[in-house]
Amino acid sequence: DIGVTGVQTCALPIYTATVQIAASGLPAYTSTVNNENVYVGPTQSTVTMTGQQPAPVVLWCDDFVHTTYVPLTYQVNVSTFDSLIYVRFPGDASDTQLQKYKEAAWLMLQFPTITHNNATVGALQTAIWHVFDSNVVLTSDATTWMNTVDGQNLTNYDFSSVVVLTPVCTTDCANSPQEFLGQVPPVPEPSSILFLGTGLLVVGTVLRKRLRSL
Repeated sequence: DIGVTGVQTCALPIYTATVQIAASGLPAYTSTVNNENVYVGPTQSTVTMTGQQPAPVVLWCDDFVHTTYVPLTYQVNVSTFDSLIYVRFPGDASDTQLQKYKEAAWLMLQFPTITHNNATVGALQTAIWHVFDSNVVLTSDATTWMNTVDGQNLTNYDFSSVVVLTPVCTTDCANSPQEFLGQVPPVPEPSSILFLGTGLLVVGTVLRKRLRSL
């Protein structure tokens, strides 16, 4: 899987975006997760909002179950943390839906603070996947991340730069692409009002793949 790479005070609808990922934007790190060799960490991409020029955006995969192949174009709903109606994962007995997405986003935002290598990035990515899927097996370092985020008070944490990019799925959802968290550059008013609706995610070799030796 690739690990690709906000809270507001009033509910906002989803808005439109087109995300493009070239093969050169795939994560620079790999790790073994649940006995699979997978890409982990941030993916470099561009996001084009309606009426705006393309801008850089960093995506993190939060979805270990699904697979995304690139290049690929598919529709996504873009949600802020104030309105998670369209996101993929629910809450459970231990955490609400909002808490889970806050935890995953907080983990993603710790990337600049760590040493960047396969082991450290793999541990961070594994923790993000585990937030939404308890079947993702934690390493000792990933367990440390889970314990750390569990100890955070995220009530007033600023997640305003974070959005959730969720594939629009009406049929064959089991084979739909992955969901991503992204840090999208702020959009100045009043043009942001144009961004209501659904979007397109263009992912541009395999985001989730098994790495094979030749």
